[in-house]
Amino acid sequence: MQAAVHVPNTPILKIVNDFEIPKPGPNQVLLKVQASGCCHSDVFLLSQFPDDPRTYIMGHEATGIAVALGSSVTKIDLNKKYCVLSFGGCISCLASSMKIPPSESPQQAFLNLPFFGIGANGGHTEYAVVDEDALVPVPDNVLPEHAAVMADAGITAWHAISKTAGIQKGERVLITGIGGLGLLAVQFAVFLGAEVYAVDMRPTSRELAVKFGARKAFDLAQLDAELAKGFQVDCAVDFVSTDTTFTREAAAVGQVAIGSNLQKNGRIVIVGLSDQNLVLNVFSALFVGLEGNKPLDNDIVILSLSLMISFLFSAVRFSIYGVREDLVEILDLGHIKPVVDTLPLHEANEAYNELRANLVLSRKVHYILLSSPIVWADCVLLLSKVLIPPAFWKD
Repeated sequence: MQAAVHVPNTPILKIVNDFEIPKPGPNQVLLKVQASGCCHSDVFLLSQFPDDPRTYIMGHEATGIAVALGSSVTKIDLNKKYCVLSFGGCISCLASSMKIPPSESPQQAFLNLPFFGIGANGGHTEYAVVDEDALVPVPDNVLPEHAAVMADAGITAWHAISKTAGIQKGERVLITGIGGLGLLAVQFAVFLGAEVYAVDMRPTSRELAVKFGARKAFDLAQLDAELAKGFQVDCAVDFVSTDTTFTREAAAVGQVAIGSNLQKNGRIVIVGLSDQNLVLNVFSALFVGLEGNKPLDNDIVILSLSLMISFLFSAVRFSIYGVREDLVEILDLGHIKPVVDTLPLHEANEAYNELRANLVLSRKVHYILLSSPIVWADCVLLLSKVLIPPAFWKD
């Protein structure tokens, strides 16, 4: 089978055409992969190649048909469509795995985690083995490429907006970074009844944000001008996570009034994966507008679901990924869809190069039709392209 393989000591994936089809273990399922996403997290992993000695098939956003079951599998039906929960569907497992020793950086700890498509073989291939508990049924009306994106970008954006940020109807929300996650976050926030504003340096991304429901979309200079006029929001959600974006978000929520119980009403949610330090002025956090601590939803205190870093009476929330229920919810929404286009798997490195160069407006997905060659889907503009192999092409 064909596969895009991460190999040590290079940021370039190796395209292998004779990779052996895996066999499922007792609690595993063999998927015939239909679609697999290309994520900015993959770019981060590829950028860490000097520190990552592992060889594995990349791709942690995948959808496919169950074609073989392990001897102990009881909850999966053959010939049904499923998508894969990243991190094995277990964020608490990730949290317990990331007990970082003093001599090890968070990046090194992350690189030691063997999850689907992140350290262990993933979905950038024709067949993939997945643990039974990491599979979620895909409704018949949801396309494979949409489900693949929803299994990572969708669940991450939905959890950040609906759970971590707790967006309520009528709130003003600033969303920074209108890529694959950010564009979905715009749609989710609009769905929840928020008044949405977007920030991105690319004109086409700003146009997409407005098309999908944002009231206005700014570049950084335009946002600075609005802030000077007193622009404010109840919540800022950051899919870029740099000090440049963070300081502007702090200013945007900083003008929200303090509540009667001395809790601030504004909050910032950090979602984008970055190794930058985000600088917060304690005086501003304490006396201006960031929200005070509040109980975590469902008393969940595990990595990144509703993790808060406290600055005295202030807090900034961090969010990464979500839980099974989040994925079920967004798959059932139906009318909210990622924007996709397609490219062949042998152009996987070109797809990642576009991500590195910020040329992709939304999402990259590779798409596999039955036993056909692999094809990538790329969420650029409003095109939806799928390459059909000769065996399935009809004039």
